[in-house]
Amino acid sequence: MKHIAGLLSALFGAGLAVLAITLASKPSNQPLRFDPLDALSTYVFSFSWVGGALGMVLGAALLLGYLALWYAAGVRIFKLARSQER
Repeated sequence: MKHIAGLLSALFGAGLAVLAITLASKPSNQPLRFDPLDALSTYVFSFSWVGGALGMVLGAALLLGYLALWYAAGVRIFKLARSQER
């Protein structure tokens, strides 16, 4: 069950990342919309444009690290909630 809580937390973090990337990359006269493919392509393009192949590796590592932090936070929250029940 704690793994499910961690995965849900990581999905929430991914959604926040998509919205943050979309908000940062779109002009102010366009409405904010949830488009994960466009946001991730913008994210990958920006890292590959700046650093080439090394930028893509660093961008992927940064994204995985970000999602791992959300996963760990979800597992930690689940453990704290479980200990409060007992």
